[in-house]
Amino acid sequence: MINPTGGKIRSDPGYEHRGLDLECTPGQVVLSPISGWFVRIALPYGKASPFEGIEIHGPEGKIKMFHFQPDIELLGAYLEEGQPIGMAQDISEKHTSCGPHVHLQIIEYDPELILF
Repeated sequence: MINPTGGKIRSDPGYEHRGLDLECTPGQVVLSPISGWFVRIALPYGKASPFEGIEIHGPEGKIKMFHFQPDIELLGAYLEEGQPIGMAQDISEKHTSCGPHVHLQIIEYDPELILF
């Protein structure tokens, strides 16, 4: 798995949730952290919100990512780890207490990847 933004992990005081927030610059290219199928668009705040994301199902697991505009033409495609998949959005427009970031959440993984 790779870091989809190349940014540091950020932590906002008083805001706990599942997953990691990775710093980004709005408009930067976001990469697929794993290889797998782009199975659906994810809407973390519902259809009325401009903030989007995706769900990827791969051989090693399943992930969700939010706060970036995915390349809709890739929906249904098999993505390679490190492949460009969209552009970072500025989530600080919605949450003024936190800076721009892409949220990465592992929803399922192959335990053989961490056991030895």
